[in-house]
Amino acid sequence: MKNTPDQGFTLLEVLAALAIIGVLSVISAPLILWANKPLQNATYQTSGILTQGRSRAIATTSSLRIRPDPESPDTTLKIEASDTRSCDAGTTALTASHATTSTQINVVSTQGFAAGDQLKIGSDEINNIILTTDNENSVLTLGESLGSTQADGSSVEIVENWRIDNSFFDSDRTLPSEVTMTSNLTDWVLCFDSRGIATISDTSGVTTEDLEIILKSSQTTEEGKILVFQGGMIDSVFIKPEPSTEEETVTVAAAAEETTTDETTTSSSSDETTSETSDEESTSEDETVTATDDETATEEEIPDTTEGESTDEVVVLEEGVLVTEEESTEEEESTEVDPNSLSGLLTSIEEVVLEKELGRAWENWIAVSLATIQSGNLTPVEEARWRINLVFALAYVERID
Repeated sequence: MKNTPDQGFTLLEVLAALAIIGVLSVISAPLILWANKPLQNATYQTSGILTQGRSRAIATTSSLRIRPDPESPDTTLKIEASDTRSCDAGTTALTASHATTSTQINVVSTQGFAAGDQLKIGSDEINNIILTTDNENSVLTLGESLGSTQADGSSVEIVENWRIDNSFFDSDRTLPSEVTMTSNLTDWVLCFDSRGIATISDTSGVTTEDLEIILKSSQTTEEGKILVFQGGMIDSVFIKPEPSTEEETVTVAAAAEETTTDETTTSSSSDETTSETSDEESTSEDETVTATDDETATEEEIPDTTEGESTDEVVVLEEGVLVTEEESTEEEESTEVDPNSLSGLLTSIEEVVLEKELGRAWENWIAVSLATIQSGNLTPVEEARWRINLVFALAYVERID
């Protein structure tokens, strides 16, 4: 007879298979969680794009602008970079005529111009790149000679050469399919200059309003809001909208209907028990008369302490519970806001902002921060980060004149 070898798996093979399964589970679990939270993912993604764009503008010493993509403004962002350092295209004029060999251009003002900007001088815009600027004498020095003759009073302006910034991938600029994007400004454009300072504009031009990017998902009623304040500070929050008046009316109507049903059931039950209790009432009348006489005698024996005597403790009714005045005072003291807590720091900032009348931007930031703190969703790491931000914000507003 032929011996057949044993069939099966060794212990080493089983352990290796379990290890592979464990590694794959660890890798796939975050991806599953990511896919199940499209609104949160889109909010963090958009906030990260704005923050990265600001950092890139500073690193490359050039301006960078972000706006909704005209082809799909509800789901995609368009990111463009320019060789100019400023978001505002500078415009001025020559104060003298210049020959083709001129490299120093006398202008009315050099404000808004910086080294590296490409200029259009009159009708000439070829190789007119600023080498240096002399603000005191209002002179722009070019890297090469002008190359054409320009008369006194000719316009001098920065050539806007916006181009797509390929450092951002299409997947980074596109939101999940379940999420749509809106804003408080129509056709908004967010531009960061070479110093990271933000300029916000809409269809009417540069605006003083803060930019609010609102993200909505078809899977939840919550909203993701990204705020870009004047100057460049970026913040993001999640907002759960309050129920509308129609929803509250439907809820109240349903509750009233349930109450009516209960009352109908109770009344039918009371009719059935009326006949049974009528006989008992006649029997208990004699007992009631006797009990009333005994209670009257007892009330005469109880001394009246309401006149001429004072009590040490005053009883107060609070939300249906009897408590003493001392306990009520202790509860009021315990509800005072700790000045070192997040709410306490935010309250201190609000008092300084209102006292110095720092404007609507600060008040909006305080309202959004308060909603985030009171949401109860902050992790210990996020609470520590918020505490540091609030401490610096308080110190900053206190130094403002």
